[in-house]
Amino acid sequence: MKIGMVGYKFMGRAHAHAYRTAPYFFDIKDEVELVAVCGRHEAAVAEFAEQNGWQSYETDWRKLVERDDIDAVDIGTPNDSHYEIAMAAARAGKHILLEKPMAMSLAQAREMYHEAEKAGIKHQIGFNYRRVPAIALAKKIIEHGDIGEIFHWRAVYNQDWIVDPEYPLVWRLDKTIAGTGAIGDLASHIIDLAHFLVGPIAEVTGMAKTFIKERPLPAEMTGLSASGSPFAKSGAWVASKRRTSRSPSCVSYRSGAAGKASSTTGRPVSLAKIARSSRRHSRYCASAEPRRVTTRPSTSSTMGAASAPKDCPSS
Repeated sequence: MKIGMVGYKFMGRAHAHAYRTAPYFFDIKDEVELVAVCGRHEAAVAEFAEQNGWQSYETDWRKLVERDDIDAVDIGTPNDSHYEIAMAAARAGKHILLEKPMAMSLAQAREMYHEAEKAGIKHQIGFNYRRVPAIALAKKIIEHGDIGEIFHWRAVYNQDWIVDPEYPLVWRLDKTIAGTGAIGDLASHIIDLAHFLVGPIAEVTGMAKTFIKERPLPAEMTGLSASGSPFAKSGAWVASKRRTSRSPSCVSYRSGAAGKASSTTGRPVSLAKIARSSRRHSRYCASAEPRRVTTRPSTSSTMGAASAPKDCPSS
């Protein structure tokens, strides 16, 4: 299987790693060949290709899709480009692995599905949590009837890597690029698992809440990291079009089960506030056993990046 991959940053690195290591863990019927990777910035994508074992690179995804030496196209780009690239790949007869969320709208998703079916290709969305061993075991237990009829399902997927209001306005926070915010970014996984384990959803009642309404502009960004604009401290802030959000919902299933689902990118209670409070209240530093206290990251940040206050010991 000859692979062409579009996108080489956060998810691109994860996929490239998976292609290289999968044969060590699974019986792969066809040899995986990393033929070409595509990115907009030539120097960066060329370096990525060399470091990760790709034979060549492109700077225009259209050229990659049209290449005769590629069997499948792996799409790991920002959400607003999924539709165009996937449609072109299907028309070119390439198999497709597409990162979630599938599209910017239901209409787009339906058109992409029908185009792939018409082309007779194999197509898949990257809902990788189905492959977690615990999920596979849960599926088996449910199918065997070991826990009887399911009456209630509860799923929560929270992340706090953008909880800091000074974290730059990366593309995941821009509605024109990301589309559905926390629902598409995180809740798509638990919605997929709900279908996978419980069955089709019949009805949903939901709401959405915005926590942070403005952020500094980014100077540079990848999938889960960003560097703030040098003008951030002088007021280069813009209203966030997608924001840091929460999307709780109540769900009923065709099987008769009911439940809750919730996803949050940036929780309403910030660890940064706790850390700042610790500077004012020495009880966080006076403990006999030092505690790690995290502060909000600077405008140059990655997921989970944080440091302890200078006046507190770190464990």
